[in-house]
Amino acid sequence: MPKRSRGAAPRAADSEPSPKARRSEGTSAMRLETALSKADDASEAFFELANAASIAVAVPGELDIDVTILQDPANTTTGGCVWETAYVLAEWAYWRLPAFEAVDLRGRLRRPRCLELGAGCGLTGIALAQSGAAAEVLLTEVAGAMDNLRRNVEANPVADDRYPCRAAALDWTDDAEVAAVAARGPWDVILGTDVIFRLDLVEPLLRTLWRCAHDETAVYLCLQIRCPDSHASFLEKAPRFFRKVELTAFADMKPVAAADMPSICAVDIRGTSAAESVAGELDVFLLQLEEPITEETVPI
Repeated sequence: MPKRSRGAAPRAADSEPSPKARRSEGTSAMRLETALSKADDASEAFFELANAASIAVAVPGELDIDVTILQDPANTTTGGCVWETAYVLAEWAYWRLPAFEAVDLRGRLRRPRCLELGAGCGLTGIALAQSGAAAEVLLTEVAGAMDNLRRNVEANPVADDRYPCRAAALDWTDDAEVAAVAARGPWDVILGTDVIFRLDLVEPLLRTLWRCAHDETAVYLCLQIRCPDSHASFLEKAPRFFRKVELTAFADMKPVAAADMPSICAVDIRGTSAAESVAGELDVFLLQLEEPITEETVPI
């Protein structure tokens, strides 16, 4: 993976970690806060993070724990290092997953089941699994990135086996692999970071999203425009697969308040999200897809 300039960073934590917390001080992993404190600007900090052997990132929420992610600079796929948007989506999605909670027939709270496409090194999905916000997280990548992804899942075991985090190979052009991942659903939330980067993969990506979604699934793609032609093609073709297609710059998004957060997330988080902290410095967009089109009208 070539070295790349990086964007702005999430807000660093103000408080010291508790002695019991699973923190990464004393290890070789580069902490996000450390990179920010040493760099002249956020771009330099992300450049250093992208080229570190491993990184440590605080899990969203109040658990006071880290995930430690190994990067693989020798990997020639897009999964060799953690992209900027993975930091943003990990925190943004955490505060919104409770909106997908449901109560089953026995009155028990059911957390949403999450699928991540193009998971790369696994930061976003692993952080969400560690936070306890999801009932299950399945991270998917192409075969060439799977060894490192599996290593990261195994290195960050969940505290409760009832809410697993797993990894599976998924090539969007492989019908058998797409069918296998779809069959492991239903998936309530589908996530992806910087997954729109090649024109020839636009339709395979849309078909994969559509096949893995059910009527109430929400798809959240956190993006930078890395390939303008691919981005334009995706926006043009997406309405053939989903009735609701919304593209919003993070800089234009309203803060989330307590009134919007059901259940365990009934706290005011204005001013604390990574998305808000980078909004003025990094051109990041959220692409939301909902309401998949019926099978009879989708070009398969």
